[in-house]
Amino acid sequence: MEEDRSDLVICGYYNEKEQRENTCPDGLFESRKEWIVAFPLLFAGMFLHVPWNKLYRRECVDARFPADLNKGEDLLFNLQYSGNSVPLHYRDRAPACVLNCKQV
Repeated sequence: MEEDRSDLVICGYYNEKEQRENTCPDGLFESRKEWIVAFPLLFAGMFLHVPWNKLYRRECVDARFPADLNKGEDLLFNLQYSGNSVPLHYRDRAPACVLNCKQV
């Protein structure tokens, strides 16, 4: 994040429930055009929907989680934040990112 001055780092993760890794190749979006081209792949791969696989630059956070929603607020926050952030960096994985969805 500091090396390339990224405003946002998006990491892959391991889905415990499905017993599989959800990864994307390492890369850097240096322009809005590069981000727009990659957006459908990242959206379909579920990389944009949650906050726990990301690092945010604190001074760039002016978006808020909508308090009036009980579903989808994470995605709205991430879309607002990423809409104002360039460059963005995406990483194959971060060892600490684990999704553990246990059925109750």
